[in-house]
Amino acid sequence: MQRAFMTGLLLVLSLSGCQGIGSHATSGPQTKQMAVDGATLAYVDQGHGPTVVMVHGAFSDARNWDDIRVRVAQRYRVVVPSLRYHYPNAWTDDGARYSLSQHVDDVAALIRGLGAGKVHVVGNSMGSRIAGYLALKHPELVRSLVLGDPFIVAPTSDAAKAAIADWQKDAAPSTAAARAGDMKQSAKILYNAVLADPTAFDRAPAAVQQRVMDNAPSMGPYSRQPAAAPVTCDQFRTLRIPALVIGGARSRAIFRAGAETMASCLDARLVDIPDGRHDWFAAQPAAGAQAILAFLDQQPK
Repeated sequence: MQRAFMTGLLLVLSLSGCQGIGSHATSGPQTKQMAVDGATLAYVDQGHGPTVVMVHGAFSDARNWDDIRVRVAQRYRVVVPSLRYHYPNAWTDDGARYSLSQHVDDVAALIRGLGAGKVHVVGNSMGSRIAGYLALKHPELVRSLVLGDPFIVAPTSDAAKAAIADWQKDAAPSTAAARAGDMKQSAKILYNAVLADPTAFDRAPAAVQQRVMDNAPSMGPYSRQPAAAPVTCDQFRTLRIPALVIGGARSRAIFRAGAETMASCLDARLVDIPDGRHDWFAAQPAAGAQAILAFLDQQPK
């Protein structure tokens, strides 16, 4: 199954790489692998220029960034890994090492293995958490940050606390389903909770549904992972790393609060994707890529 996926993914990516944006051309994507700390991570590598590493979130994989990647790769080298325990990577244990800190260490090892020096790091949701913690732990690896709908530093307003409680209510059945052994149901519930729509999964495109189901096994270790060490605005204010925060204009309140908090912590611009929700990277890729490129183009080469 994994071999078939890798072959199919390479074919799809090769075809998508032929679709130029405007009059520009880019080299087609390559699917590669890298060994990191006892695991082997699949990643997609496309384009030339300064390196941009894109990090996906929960119940997903490198394909999350496909529609953004092909646009950004017109002017940059874009590398998109699938995280440990996420499709199509083989598991080397029962998921016991699934944690934010492990993902941070894995992405750091991948960046070092690329041999590209400092890189721009783009993330959304859990991917933003990984990117933020990476910048705090390994600032020497990060040239700039783009954080999509981040929830990294907990906001403290009464409205934000209410939004957190509302999220916990909607997400709790996903954890319960995972602990009961129903990983597919757990993934569906969390997908719906993320978009604040109990019918979201059923109405999602077939390719999105397949991607969520391909990553349903990760819901077990995801639901059992240890809590990450809390971080503060003061820690982020010590960074000397340019940053952009992207939010979906229609993202649920917990993500809106998280985005506003991180924009303040990083003294960063907050760009809203019109009509966007937490899945802006897939639903509004042109607007998302435009915001990312406008930011990256401002950074020293």
